[in-house]
Amino acid sequence: MKIEISFFRNLMTFKDMFKGSNKIKNVTLKDVETDAISDTSSMFEGCTSLNDIKFDNTSISNITNTSKMFKGCSNLNKIEIEKFSTDKVKDMSQMFDGCSSFDNNTFIEQLSTKNVESMNEIFSGCSKITSLDLSKFDTSKTKNMSGMFKGM
Repeated sequence: MKIEISFFRNLMTFKDMFKGSNKIKNVTLKDVETDAISDTSSMFEGCTSLNDIKFDNTSISNITNTSKMFKGCSNLNKIEIEKFSTDKVKDMSQMFDGCSSFDNNTFIEQLSTKNVESMNEIFSGCSKITSLDLSKFDTSKTKNMSGMFKGM
């Protein structure tokens, strides 16, 4: 199943938006005004068939919570999100937990972590990742990194 969504306005959250939708393989959000959205937690959690996510001409810049955003997306291997700012995110816990097919290091390495307080189990179960350059990760405010690389 492929889902294409466009022209959402005035949304405050994407929390649980597609959670558990295990028949979805591709999601495209196009021309979505998302400046008010602060929560994308569990947005795609449990979407086991999902392998391609694209945010086209969609700016996400005020998110504070991305926890479990892609958790359990075991077939996910492509994320194309332009204008995805994580500068304000405080919780990235379990963001990619269980994404056993994901190895898009470019997407991961561009994440801003300067305000993140929790990134526990962020890469837990990401068994396809063979290397990560996290030298640009700012962990000066991070308090919880438990299980960060568990099961890799």
